[in-house]
Amino acid sequence: MTEGHVMLVYNNSDLRLIKVPDNYTQLTDIISSKFQVEKRHIFIYIENIHGAKTVVKTQRTYHRLLTTSNIKKILVESNMQNNPQTVDLTGLDLSIRNAKKRLRDETQEVPKEEECAVCYLRFRVPMKAKCGHVLCKICWTKTLTQHLECPICRARVRMKHLRPYTILDVC
Repeated sequence: MTEGHVMLVYNNSDLRLIKVPDNYTQLTDIISSKFQVEKRHIFIYIENIHGAKTVVKTQRTYHRLLTTSNIKKILVESNMQNNPQTVDLTGLDLSIRNAKKRLRDETQEVPKEEECAVCYLRFRVPMKAKCGHVLCKICWTKTLTQHLECPICRARVRMKHLRPYTILDVC
């Protein structure tokens, strides 16, 4: 979903990425080699075109952001004790409490019937289409802004046809 160039920012140094790495490991390898920082000391934040920043610690989160967001910047921070050169992230929208809750939610095993097929997280506001597929409302919104079809079966879907869904509903 990311188009054009993406900036990789560390310690006020910018690196223009023509192609965003396909997986989290490739991204950490690039950061480690270009900025001479050990992988275990790297914290990655991805900023989308709307300015929202998300902490990335796993392949799952990275993959979700690659498929659902238009990435504008990849911000890198290092926690090395002898390296005071870190990116100033005072404008980060996530509070520590929300970040901890999200990390806890993402690391918990989610039953398949409660997992969104787009973001791979527990349903936030589940909505069911006429084709029978269920996604989070925000995932439907993002998907339908790009294509007016179900991302699973490619059936024609419109926001006005979505209905709230509870886990207890029988298909």
